[in-house]
Amino acid sequence: MSKKNRRFGTVQGDAKKQPQDTKPSPAMLTLWEKFQIFGAVCVILVAMVGTCVRTSAIRHKEEIQQRVGRLKWEHALTDSQVAELLEIELDFHRYERPFSMESNPTRKELDEHLLAIKKRFGDIDSCH
Repeated sequence: MSKKNRRFGTVQGDAKKQPQDTKPSPAMLTLWEKFQIFGAVCVILVAMVGTCVRTSAIRHKEEIQQRVGRLKWEHALTDSQVAELLEIELDFHRYERPFSMESNPTRKELDEHLLAIKKRFGDIDSCH
């Protein structure tokens, strides 16, 4: 083979060896990476909803405790009476809890509740 052919042969061979212009494939997430992202988003959402529910439940209990605290000072109740009244009020006002499925009490149930408090603790006007 002549020098010329050898030179062309090597140039042609080198040209064949060079990679063609290939476009990089778009970045694809694996199934595990997708699962991790989805899980992180779910954890954040659950934490936000849980915080809202917890604070509203705490706020509900604190409102009833404040109501009972006012009644304690207005009617000079003892600590045991306050504890009993708080238990009665928390049980009766369970329909006000967040996500409660119980319906509001009827007028008759409300009157019975007030009458039971008055019988037990004397002349207390509950803040309903």
